[in-house]
Amino acid sequence: MPIFSKLRRKGVSNDEILQIFRDAQKELIEIVESQKGGSFSRFQKMQIRAIGIVIAKLEVKAFRWAEEALPPIMRAGSKETFESIKTFKEDKSFSVKFAGVPEEAVKSLIQEAFLDFGTTISGLKRDATRAALEKRRIQERIIKGFIQGASASRTQEEIVKDLKRQGFTVLKAKNGFGRKFGLEAYANLLVRTQNITAYNLGAKNQMLASG
Repeated sequence: MPIFSKLRRKGVSNDEILQIFRDAQKELIEIVESQKGGSFSRFQKMQIRAIGIVIAKLEVKAFRWAEEALPPIMRAGSKETFESIKTFKEDKSFSVKFAGVPEEAVKSLIQEAFLDFGTTISGLKRDATRAALEKRRIQERIIKGFIQGASASRTQEEIVKDLKRQGFTVLKAKNGFGRKFGLEAYANLLVRTQNITAYNLGAKNQMLASG
């Protein structure tokens, strides 16, 4: 089946990158869930460092995915467009040749994709850190006796329960006052957009080369 048809139906190469984001989110939730005692400064050093390690691994894996998955889609866009142009049966004096995809265009595509991922990853790190801090603050209040029985604020258990059910918020539209985007939903939207962009860039390059 042509890549164009797959893109129209359900996207291409989504499963692997989405699983990478799911795994990172799971690790971050486990970090938030496993907070232990100790001073607040010690917590900052340990928990925030642990979150940073997960994010750093995610960045490497996301960039590797972009390097491996997007160029073939871009080349498919060029090749399938070339095949379509050949069916137009233009005058034989009009020569159509397969242009391929310039290496610089591929590099630029990968860099743009990684910048898009950067927004998602930054949002993930921010929300994970916020959840960890919120859980820790509640713990501090409990230790100091400020909370008696059920608290008006969210309990530590509720924080973790919400994260497991909804995941982290990675983006808020309209300067933070609009719609909230969860990690998986936004990552899926982002990857589909990148796939289509890659295909269209390959197609555009072939059309320009064909005049």
